[in-house]
Amino acid sequence: LFRSHYYKEDYLMNILYNLVKSFAILQKKGICHRDVKPQNILCFEDNEYKISDFGEAKNFKKNMINGNKKYNNMNYNIEDNTMEQTLRGTELYMSPILFKALRTRAYQFVTYNPYKSDVFSLGMCFFLASSLSYEGLYEVREIIRNKDKTRLVVNRYLSMKYSQKYINVLISMLQIDEKDRPDFFELEKILDNLNK
Repeated sequence: LFRSHYYKEDYLMNILYNLVKSFAILQKKGICHRDVKPQNILCFEDNEYKISDFGEAKNFKKNMINGNKKYNNMNYNIEDNTMEQTLRGTELYMSPILFKALRTRAYQFVTYNPYKSDVFSLGMCFFLASSLSYEGLYEVREIIRNKDKTRLVVNRYLSMKYSQKYINVLISMLQIDEKDRPDFFELEKILDNLNK
């Protein structure tokens, strides 16, 4: 996704929409990627983009009951889409909850939604592709709680080149608190509504 000149917004939105649809299909099948980064998004002829490198991906299909919660064999809670005790991904693109666990070495205590973590990672990829600057990614990486600060950083890098509609999609993907961030089903609906 990284280039030496800026992408046009409609081109980025088209790529984003198609990738989100692909990730939504994976989510429906119980698969999360867990290492979304620009190097794992490949461009083919006719501007066809594909997701690659599923080496860290997990399939959450085998369910079992543990107390009142329904888990599968990877400690994945089917009811609230959270997963316990796994930490995967590339540091710069990790969701804030995973990044914090990495920094504090609290691997055994982290509980997160792997799909929403993948949404954050994809948002970082598109922020990079839109800004052509790693500085913005490092600024987002340093935000711990303040969701308004995410808005300020993303707007500062993108407002001169892209519409607020596009920027708002990226901001929703880059929410610090995963409760405020969409998963791929929700993100697909957001993008569908923008295309109406």
